[in-house]
Amino acid sequence: MQDGEDLLTLRPGFPERVERQLRDQGLDRSTRLRIPHYLAAPPLLAVTDLVCLMPQMLASLVLDKYGLVSRPVPLKSVDFPIALYWHDRFHREQGNVWLRGVFTSIHHALPAQG
Repeated sequence: MQDGEDLLTLRPGFPERVERQLRDQGLDRSTRLRIPHYLAAPPLLAVTDLVCLMPQMLASLVLDKYGLVSRPVPLKSVDFPIALYWHDRFHREQGNVWLRGVFTSIHHALPAQG
């Protein structure tokens, strides 16, 4: 990432933590577009000159399909919250309980980053 490069960023919270690290390294960036989630990024990146910071696991899944390239960034891993939401009426619904358990198991099985 070069100083002043235009970025496509996510919702508030995550970008501010990245910006803090960049500032600490004497770097600045210009945000041209904010998106609600990572899955909206690849088609936009494919047709613009923007760059985007995203989890390596997701990037590896979309690079070939959209003709994108991945580069390491000069930042420490940034932790961000992961949340599951569901309506109270589905709290005990068998399929919902199972799916929440799958997500929780996957999350706990992932190696720690950083």
